[in-house]
Amino acid sequence: IANTGTDEANHMLEIAGPWMRPGYLLPVFDLEAGMSQRTSAQLSQFTIDFSDRIFAVKGIRPLIYTNQTYANYVQPSVAATYPHLWIARWPNQSNPDAIDIQNGNPPPSPPGSNVYGRWNPSFPTIPNPQPWAFWQYASTIKVPGIGGGTQNVDGNVANGDIEFVKDFLVPALWLSDASGDFGTVTNWNTRADPSGQGPPARLPGQTAAGWNDTVILDRGAANVTVTVSTGSFSLRRLFNHETLALAGGGVSVWRHVRNNGTMSFSGGALTVTGSGSLENQGQLYFTGGVLSTPLLMGNGSLNVSAGSLSLARLEQNQLTIHGTGLLRLAAAGTTSVSVIRSLNSGGGQVDLGDEALVINYTGSSPINVVRTTLASGYNQGGWNGSGILSHLAAADPARRSAVGLAEATDIGSPNAFLGHPIDATSLLMRYTLYGDTNLSGTVDVNDFSTFAAHFNSAGRWATGDFNYDMQVGLSDFALLAANFNQSISGDLPRQALVPEPGLGLTLTGFAGLAFARRRRFQGIKPPAVR
Repeated sequence: IANTGTDEANHMLEIAGPWMRPGYLLPVFDLEAGMSQRTSAQLSQFTIDFSDRIFAVKGIRPLIYTNQTYANYVQPSVAATYPHLWIARWPNQSNPDAIDIQNGNPPPSPPGSNVYGRWNPSFPTIPNPQPWAFWQYASTIKVPGIGGGTQNVDGNVANGDIEFVKDFLVPALWLSDASGDFGTVTNWNTRADPSGQGPPARLPGQTAAGWNDTVILDRGAANVTVTVSTGSFSLRRLFNHETLALAGGGVSVWRHVRNNGTMSFSGGALTVTGSGSLENQGQLYFTGGVLSTPLLMGNGSLNVSAGSLSLARLEQNQLTIHGTGLLRLAAAGTTSVSVIRSLNSGGGQVDLGDEALVINYTGSSPINVVRTTLASGYNQGGWNGSGILSHLAAADPARRSAVGLAEATDIGSPNAFLGHPIDATSLLMRYTLYGDTNLSGTVDVNDFSTFAAHFNSAGRWATGDFNYDMQVGLSDFALLAANFNQSISGDLPRQALVPEPGLGLTLTGFAGLAFARRRRFQGIKPPAVR
């Protein structure tokens, strides 16, 4: 056969290329012939050449549709090029309705063979979930509207719900190697097709189907800047590998945002809604605007130098606060735990509110630097200075609450802090009561014993220095005594606590000193382009 994989791809591009655009299913390579004409290596190269050509022209990778025989005949390089398998396996052609497509998986034939071939390299071990995206389970199903409900039709099921299916729609791609504005339609693969065929031009996320758009900004070495200056865009997912500058307008994403490049906020708005999250693996700079997300997660860095940024929870490699920037942690419900690996502070404020912060450091402990940052935020008890503070402590009329600090080793090296895993190199902070040396949220006998053992000596919060003057003294005792037998949650005496004999006399003595599975989506196979 004279044709190459590139020839076949060019033919498909000629016929179907105008519809390889956002809102349509990814193109599919149909591999069910060629074994008698080509060796495994030749047919594998044919298959890869097809994908490479589609990618070169459209920037997308097709799916592969094949059966068990060809899944085992091709080489592993094919599975690497086509990671998403659409497998044809018909276990009951005479009664397809008897196939448990909602709970079952494509059965091998004969039993015990590798139905997924190169897509299951660990065979006979089969992963869970099994490695198929779509399963054509029969070619004999009947559906109303096709042949009057009497014609045989290929029946297919997706290995997930309708949102899973949407993951296989053509994404909206930035096509220009030059910087430009998000709102310019000619920068996207949503622009009008030069042939005059296909759907009309549109911007990503600005039609009724906009919520289905996955936007990808990735131009390799071109290093472009995409600026959102105006307009409103509603997206399903957003993946950024370039510089995305939110200077005006708004972008709403309801599924997921992943930043592997740079995101900057100076006046625009990014809102992650629903159960979505923002995964920052790159650099995020905030000087103004709005960033709203249930969770900012990942191994990237967050830099806040101006403006006010509120987050429910933060998980980042590095946090930098300087200038006039304010980062406020505020989650609804129970105390949330934010986690970073390093903190740089040169001004600005981190407002813990009533939340907690863990620094999972490596190397030497940053506790002295963090203590200085806390002392600055403490601001002689006002809790309103630059550094780490709590607006709730600042607003406490009785001046009984604060932000406490301890090494994990200071409190017995537990394996968790407020439900979050920690280790011996974890530095812990939380909103609590003065006197709570072990950050339990309660001031009790254990805290008093720790304080008494370090009284009248140099120390830190975990040993009794509650006013951040680096000494454990009478003023610290007064703070502890005012909160003894109290908890941060209810501000009431703990009924379960039974004071040790003589504890009341001890406190009096110190006082004297003081005044002295988802449902799968079923559909039909579209007609193949031959």
